[in-house]
Amino acid sequence: MEFARKFMSGGHEAQEQKLSAFMLSQMFIQIVNLGQLLRAIGDFVGAGKLMKSEVILDVLKLCVESMVKQMTHERMDFDAGEKRLREHLSRLGVSVDEVRVKSLYPRLVKLQLTLTGVNSDLMSGKLGMLFENILGEPVRISVRKVSGKRVKMDVVSSREFKLSHSVAYVGKGGSDISGDSYFYESFPDGRAMLAISDGMGNGEVAKKESSEALKIVKCLIGFGIAVDKAIQVVWDLKQNSNVEERFFTLDLCLVDKEKQKAIFFKQGATTSFIVRDEKVIRVNLSGLPIGVARDEFQIDQVTVPLEEGDFIVMTSDGISDEFANIQNLEAYLVRESSESPKKKAHNILDYTISRSRGRINDDMMALVAKYGRVDSLR
Repeated sequence: MEFARKFMSGGHEAQEQKLSAFMLSQMFIQIVNLGQLLRAIGDFVGAGKLMKSEVILDVLKLCVESMVKQMTHERMDFDAGEKRLREHLSRLGVSVDEVRVKSLYPRLVKLQLTLTGVNSDLMSGKLGMLFENILGEPVRISVRKVSGKRVKMDVVSSREFKLSHSVAYVGKGGSDISGDSYFYESFPDGRAMLAISDGMGNGEVAKKESSEALKIVKCLIGFGIAVDKAIQVVWDLKQNSNVEERFFTLDLCLVDKEKQKAIFFKQGATTSFIVRDEKVIRVNLSGLPIGVARDEFQIDQVTVPLEEGDFIVMTSDGISDEFANIQNLEAYLVRESSESPKKKAHNILDYTISRSRGRINDDMMALVAKYGRVDSLR
């Protein structure tokens, strides 16, 4: 709480209470997340199966440490930050009458301010640049009330970009049940997770293992744990339990919407693609599926800058295996002109099935996401 007191002039008790309420709400969210994580681990290992206790304890320690870090995080000296804010605004003829703090978490900034002396020139861009310089991240300013020369405004972390996504899949032989699983999650800090996991074999058993693995990764990322560490936890769970010798692939893309980048992680997964106008960027990484015995955990990753209008295309091997030459799939992705992720995902699936003359030799899945500004994707 000390960092909040530093930021607030006069030590207003009401503001401390509001910040405490926010911190408590975040803690509640994380407790719920922990419950979901433990259930997912239990389902992943399975009833009656054994797991080394130190593995579970390591997971719990990792989560609790992350919770404590988030609750006590001091991103900067807010007292100095407020002083800088007042000094800069003073030079522009603006005074800060009041600062109300709702959240100081990185990428979750929420401030309410009352300023005197703000003109239209300042509102057109200079204030935004000033706040971004002091807070260290892109922000959005919205005016709540104007009374004479006094302006009440909200300053929040920027949310200019978003993803829209869709998935199309079919089980082997046309079954409604597929061993391929997918997951999409949008996190409060402006990141989003797209993932496909292909369980060994087909049907319910393969689907259950792959889907629970994705839930575990999602929960861990929700704690602020790095993606490679989250995937390592799944690997540790698999390596240190007496579950059947099965394996599954893991294909994960973490999109940082405001920083305009996509980070890909792959464990035995197929090639992914960024479709940009008439160009296709291929994303291919080596790596063994999870469950394959090996001495130590290793995972590669690659970061791809994103541009407005980009499509992220991820598929399971049931689709990629139908293309002896991956360039044929890339050529189709360029020709396929749908702007809707839903239409594009279904077209990829239909085109793949048509190439095999209607035969569905394996589970097939296409996950498509479109990246762009919020207004353009509505």
